[in-house]
Amino acid sequence: MGGIDLKYDEQLFNDATAAFNAAAGQLQELVSQAKTWAQDLQGGALLGAAGEALSEGFSGVFSSQVTKLSDKLKEIAADIQTAEEKLIAGRKKAEELFKNK
Repeated sequence: MGGIDLKYDEQLFNDATAAFNAAAGQLQELVSQAKTWAQDLQGGALLGAAGEALSEGFSGVFSSQVTKLSDKLKEIAADIQTAEEKLIAGRKKAEELFKNK
């Protein structure tokens, strides 16, 4: 029975981690922009109930949910990095075990 050969592509792990971190950063920029929009609306860009509702939406629910998504993407990036570290450690341990036999 043959052993399991795990393929490891360091660049793929790095690219995935970078992509998730970049997306998280872009979402945080979106939150900052949404808060600016909310301030603009409060400053009179759109008057009345519609302006107030839109302002509250941008600064409240929208920003909160986008921040949660950004945090999740950062978590996924960290999980990918941890998986890579464990894969490398496991491979080194296996190599040491086979060298000692």
